[in-house]
Amino acid sequence: MAELIIMGSAFAIASAAADNSHLVLRGDNETYLIDCAGRPVPRLKSIGVDCADLSGIIVTHFHPDHTYGLSILLMDMWLLGRKHPLKIYGYKACIDKVAALMALYDPHLWPGMYAIEYVAITETPNAALLNSDEFEITTTPVEHMIPCMALRIVTKATGHVTTYSADTQPCQTVIDLADNADLLVHEATGVGLGHTSPRQAGEVAQKAGAKALILTHYDVHHPDPERMLAEAKTAFAGDVQLAYDFMRISLG
Repeated sequence: MAELIIMGSAFAIASAAADNSHLVLRGDNETYLIDCAGRPVPRLKSIGVDCADLSGIIVTHFHPDHTYGLSILLMDMWLLGRKHPLKIYGYKACIDKVAALMALYDPHLWPGMYAIEYVAITETPNAALLNSDEFEITTTPVEHMIPCMALRIVTKATGHVTTYSADTQPCQTVIDLADNADLLVHEATGVGLGHTSPRQAGEVAQKAGAKALILTHYDVHHPDPERMLAEAKTAFAGDVQLAYDFMRISLG
């Protein structure tokens, strides 16, 4: 059964209990990492994922809290003996910077280094990211400080639709991408440039007709997390949950 695993639920300032936002999309035979923070190898191992078996990595945007674990992951996969190529997906502005960052480490000098294929996604609504045996993923640009993508994930075996906002202020493109989704995973950093409050996330979910809402990328140092749920519930009639690290969500 396919599942989405919240690997980190925190906004840019993490805590001892909550890592920066990133996710794992896992099927029966495919595993994709969405953004990369923290200590990826041991954290992936803790959920039963061998990093050498990653099918690909999706980078929503090039901000440190979403990318700082990427270089050590790519190196560790080489050290652990990965041989087959790895695809990294993102908008061109993002993956160009990822490639430039990796070039500073001279991976061409690492003996037997596997190939990295950077896949540039068109920065337009409903652009195809991948269409595999288990998943169909489309993207749309959102309103953040730099180019950033939201994702719509269709699990082919069940027809389950998940939309992930990534970092954004409320915008129509996310509403459209989450149209009648079974689940919307939306950031809830707070009101501000390029970000969304819990109540605003609830409004987005309600307008999209989503069935359920999970708030992520929020202030994990907040003294009263339940208040964030209450705020979202004032605007959204469906089920609302607060993400936490290693939360598993069935996509069936």
